Amino acid sequence: MRSVWTGFVVSLMFATAAFAIPPVFLEQSDMTKAKAAADDYRVEEAVALYTKVIEAGNLTQEELAAAYTGRATARENYTVAYGLKDSEMLLALADYQQARKLWRTSRALGDEAGAFIILGAYADATAAYRLAVPLEKPEPHWALIGLARTERIQGHYDAALAHLDEALRLAEVEGGSMPIYYHRGRILYLAGK
Repeated sequence: MRSVWTGFVVSLMFATAAFAIPPVFLEQSDMTKAKAAADDYRVEEAVALYTKVIEAGNLTQEELAAAYTGRATARENYTVAYGLKDSEMLLALADYQQARKLWRTSRALGDEAGAFIILGAYADATAAYRLAVPLEKPEPHWALIGLARTERIQGHYDAALAHLDEALRLAEVEGGSMPIYYHRGRILYLAGK
């Protein structure tokens, strides 16, 4: 009799658990599959899965922003890996912008700025990084590094170093950080210094 009762309780637990799974869990599963597809450069599959998640309509703004960012990143990584630009990169930029509208963070602005850089829209990249600076706490080193990167790509080495000097000044309490020194070294090398 005890084994029948145990079997009934276990069956009831599984039945209850099946109904208790929130819809977001299913989308997270699709998000995981989409990320795996993107990591393997299967961009069409990744985009289709991210689109399914986005269109499900039951995500928080933060989760929806993450899905847009994932879809954009899949497109961006594909275009960079295969030397493509324009159409896929413009779609990636549109997704990054949608993510930023939903969840305005320094990272979202940085993603948008990075897409602008790939498209050669340096003024737009600079504007996005400038908006990111006050959002980074406790120190805005990634946005400042982004500004320096934008200047470096254009050959404006002194302006790039000025942004990194500002990042070092702000990080003075901790003695700076490796990414700042890495980018400084890269710019100094290119400037022949």
